[in-house]
Amino acid sequence: MCGRFTNALTWEQIYQLYQLTLDTPMNLRPRYNIAPTQDVLTIYAGDDGRRTATMRWGLVPFWAKEIPKASTFNARAEGIADKPMWRDPFRKRRCIVVADGFYEWTGKVTDRQPNYFTRADGQPLSFAGLWDRNTVLDTVSCTIVITEANKQMRAFHDRMPVVLEEGDIGRWLAEPDASLLKPSKAELHIHPVSKAVNNVRNDGPDLTEPMGQDLLPGLI
Repeated sequence: MCGRFTNALTWEQIYQLYQLTLDTPMNLRPRYNIAPTQDVLTIYAGDDGRRTATMRWGLVPFWAKEIPKASTFNARAEGIADKPMWRDPFRKRRCIVVADGFYEWTGKVTDRQPNYFTRADGQPLSFAGLWDRNTVLDTVSCTIVITEANKQMRAFHDRMPVVLEEGDIGRWLAEPDASLLKPSKAELHIHPVSKAVNNVRNDGPDLTEPMGQDLLPGLI
């Protein structure tokens, strides 16, 4: 799954990486502990090209009369085309959730160890996402699609976010292609980090600093 992530990319990096339509530059600040219900930066397909938007992380479907009580910050890839919560956004409103790293926890429930994941090649993590607009609640929101873990991730969790390769971003934004929702083949860089990340009020680059040896430096 994906319940916390980071985005320290600059506007200039995002503009170039995602080949955006000429948007007004955003005054972005680095964020190192993004959590559900917070606003996140997304890329979506507008009428005149790729655009950016900030959206609430945790999907609120257009038909909802109140914020869902169940967790909607992740959408399982299996059945995404048929389940009422996801099927309309999957067909009509897909997006990229911009990130450069994410966290996953291991160990006993009473002593969970956070670990930080980035791409080994230094590229951003373009999470496949869905979005929706609820006019009654005046909310634009999104979710991150998750799929089965790849070999490297499996040592930590049985699920992982769908990380799209650069060449697949356009396909995902253009059409509802479920074949893209598969485990990433990209090599990950992984290391344990401070438990300070457990508190959503903490937010700084120190949260991503290694607290010990890197884990699984290459694919298993």
